[in-house]
Formats: sequence, C-alpha cells, structure tokens
Amino acid sequence: ILQSLHDGTLVLEGNGDKTPPSLSFLRAACQIRTSKDIELVILHLLSHYEKGKTKSQKGEIEDALFDLEGIALWMMLTKPKPAERRKRCFDIINLRSSRPKGRKKVDKYYNPLSLSSKERHAVIDNLENGEFGKGMDSKIGKAILERLNEHELITSSQVKK
Repeated sequence: ILQSLHDGTLVLEGNGDKTPPSLSFLRAACQIRTSKDIELVILHLLSHYEKGKTKSQKGEIEDALFDLEGIALWMMLTKPKPAERRKRCFDIINLRSSRPKGRKKVDKYYNPLSLSSKERHAVIDNLENGEFGKGMDSKIGKAILERLNEHELITSSQVKK
C-alpha cells in the first residue's frame, strides 16, 4: 500500500457523485514536515479500504480520506505542535478501529476527522494571509493549488456529463 501511495499508482473506485479524495494531495501532505504524521492515518485507512468487501464499506473509507484532507490542510497551515498532531492522528485511528461496524455516528462533541470552528477559522485566516513562496511554504502552496486544480477538473467534467 505504501509503495503504491508514494508512486501514485493507487486508485480509489469512487463514491458516486461526491468529489473523491485526492491521494495526490494527501501524498504531498506526507512530504511536509508539519503534516507528515498524517501518513500513518492514510495507511490505516487504505488498509481498511483494501479489506472492504462492499461498495458501502469502501465509500465510508473514501469519505474519511476526504475528511482527512481538511485535517492535513489544517496541519500544513496552522503548524500545530507535534504532540497535538500525533494525538489527532491516533484519535482518528482509534475512532476507525473502535467503532462498531455500520455505525456512522461519532461523539457529537468531538470527531477527530472534523475541524472545529476555531480550527476552520485558523485555516481560512492562514489561507487569506499566508505567503507560499519559499521553502516549505512553496510545497504547501503547490499542494493546495494542485488540489484546487484537481477539484476544478473533476467538477467541470461532471457538469459536461
């Protein structure tokens, strides 16, 4: 799984009309110091994806990978402390591991795959005020722009159908 993720040969089946998660964006996130911890979660989710027997099970994992993009973006832009990043990653893994099969609901007060209002605002502020020009910042900017381009290509191809 790890090799196919890194070389870009891993392909998800797709989950209907929803925007699919971007493995290329998540792969780029793994190359950025402040979001590299996300790789463990990606591998965990992809191992469950490969074991998934039904379209519903695989769709659930694709939804989690899509949500994980937001967590990766938050890590890239807000640069939380390593302990906070690792805790978030292990919370996501524990959420996926301990949840009974078929149960989509999570704790209504804390879902590690969702950004809090405060985290969402911090991401927006960093997107509005950030400079993505040198070193690590250029990697972040490139990853964000490539994801936006990918989203636009998918959206425009769905409109034409």
